[in-house]
Amino acid sequence: GKSFCLYPSGVRGLFPNDTVFADMSAESYVGLPLWGSRGNALGLIAAIDRKPMISAEPVATVMRLAAARAATEIERHGVEVELARSSAYNRGVIDASPDAMFVVDTLGRVIDVNDAAEELTGSPRAELVHQALSTLLGDARVLRRAIPRALSGDIIRGIELPVRPANARSRPSALSGARFCDEYGAPLGVIVTVRDVSDRKKLERRI
Repeated sequence: GKSFCLYPSGVRGLFPNDTVFADMSAESYVGLPLWGSRGNALGLIAAIDRKPMISAEPVATVMRLAAARAATEIERHGVEVELARSSAYNRGVIDASPDAMFVVDTLGRVIDVNDAAEELTGSPRAELVHQALSTLLGDARVLRRAIPRALSGDIIRGIELPVRPANARSRPSALSGARFCDEYGAPLGVIVTVRDVSDRKKLERRI
């Protein structure tokens, strides 16, 4: 199940046939399953001690924090591995694009960018990866709505928002995005494109 499991003492007596507990001379056990953002099972995090747990609540708090962090890291690594071995998106196409492109995971965190995105933000890829896209571009509220829409299957086209390039004034930009999936159709993330539309806006004002 999804519940927290804690045996503060006497765990070998409760599970006499468990060879792991016997081999480790275990007295106490605490465990918590790890779940992904889509409700999928990722694994288990557990701690075994040869002494009784005197105070269970601090242990439970630490384990819940550790489980949340571990699940996030496992899921992020899984997405990166899947991207590396699949043709979910084409690295060459992204690098060739004149528009800034950000590849984000299902939680909206950047996992890849192209050269134009580095130029737009003024930061190298290493500093952009793992950051929330909503903290890098324009109106965070717009992005927090757009990413879930794209993950659900909607094609995001031309959402206008101001973007402030590195060491420059804010420019009107248009954001587009579409999800990419693994071989089974499960969403892995969203490819977000940011296009500078300041020239188009100037032309529209003249007309």
